[in-house]
Amino acid sequence: MSLQQNLKMTGCFTSNGDVELATDLTTLRELIERLNDKALPQSFKLYIPATAPAPYDDYLEGLAFRAGDGLLNMEVIGKVLFISGSEENIQALSDDIGWLIEEIESNANLEKHLHLEHYPDHPYLSPSPVSLVIRGITS
Repeated sequence: MSLQQNLKMTGCFTSNGDVELATDLTTLRELIERLNDKALPQSFKLYIPATAPAPYDDYLEGLAFRAGDGLLNMEVIGKVLFISGSEENIQALSDDIGWLIEEIESNANLEKHLHLEHYPDHPYLSPSPVSLVIRGITS
């Protein structure tokens, strides 16, 4: 898979499915805009720091969104986090990222993050070994 666009975001993962994406609020807004364009698939090349990814096993090289049916499926293949699902469920994820931005802006002194992992009757996530944390960084 060719990663099409650069995104000022870092991603780390473990072999047991823990994944973290971290970036600033501007980049989170940019991601929402791109997801709201509804032009899927979209793939992003992520920033890889020179430091070790501890406590994670490795850095993600990419983030990819693909159109699909139904609930969102999240999986790490190689060093790319793939998220696929219906347009409606990708919009639900985008809305939750928007909520994270609002929380950070209203409480700038608090570190905020969004946990995304399946639980029974989750409104938009299918069962997956991936547990995703999206962390918004304030300057």
